[in-house]
Amino acid sequence: MEETRREKYRWAREAQQEGGPIGLMKVIHGVPDGLFEYVLDYDREDVSAVLDQVLNTITESESLVIKGRFGLNPGDSTPKTLEQVSRSLRDGTPFGKSGVTRERIRQIEAKALWKLRHPTRRLKLDACLVLKKEEEA
Repeated sequence: MEETRREKYRWAREAQQEGGPIGLMKVIHGVPDGLFEYVLDYDREDVSAVLDQVLNTITESESLVIKGRFGLNPGDSTPKTLEQVSRSLRDGTPFGKSGVTRERIRQIEAKALWKLRHPTRRLKLDACLVLKKEEEA
């Protein structure tokens, strides 16, 4: 069990260091690529409503970072890198005109993900998902 925890931590850490886009559910649930696929059980509006409800339980800046990093913004579903989120938030309200560094975005993201892994929030997210084993080709 300890080895699995270390592998999950190492995987998440590598993904964060690369600064590239990663899937929110994979980060929250710690499921590595290729083992499972997530299948939405509800329609898009239901999932969107639950995500909004859960993201409203964290700070505004955390919510903005998570939405940017995982492509959850309405009309822009492309996941962004740390640098792209940093640039897009420079003119935004929560950080002011001085902007925010990639490192600060990474810290905000890490704290937000830690909060999203809390059992009460995680249960709400789990209600939207069915874990389905991938079919072998």
